[in-house]
Amino acid sequence: MKAEIEIKEKEEISKEKRLEQYLECESLLDQFFKQVNYCQTNCVNQPEEV
Repeated sequence: MKAEIEIKEKEEISKEKRLEQYLECESLLDQFFKQVNYCQTNCVNQPEEV
């Protein structure tokens, strides 16, 4: 019984850690794509001056 409780506690910690990592990754990707969008609208699509 005690071993089952310890396993469940470890699984909960693992789930929390994975969720934390997922949210951190999602935040980084969001920042990245905002920067890419900025570059597309302000750098890449600018007409060339001759």
